[in-house]
Amino acid sequence: MIGSEAMTWIHEQVGATILADTHEHLVEESRRIFPLNDWLLPCDDWSLLFKEYLQDDLFSSGMSQSEVRRFYDPAVSAVQKYKIVSP
Repeated sequence: MIGSEAMTWIHEQVGATILADTHEHLVEESRRIFPLNDWLLPCDDWSLLFKEYLQDDLFSSGMSQSEVRRFYDPAVSAVQKYKIVSP
C-alpha cells in the first residue's frame, strides 16, 4: 500500500500536469479532413470512433461482418447506424 506522503506527491504531480496522453487511436485531423480513402477512414461520421478497440467489442457481442460493413458505410445514415449498434 502506498503511504500518504507518496499519494500526496502523486496527487500534486497529476494536478500540475498540463496534458495527459489518454492513448486514443484517433486519426490525425489533417488526414481526417483530406481522407486518403484507406482502411483508417472507412467513413466520416461518429461511427469512426468505434474503429479501434470498440470494434472488437462489437464483434464479441455478435455483430456480423455485413453489419460492420453497413456500420462504417458513409451512405448509411446516423440513425440507421445507431439501430445497427444499439442492440
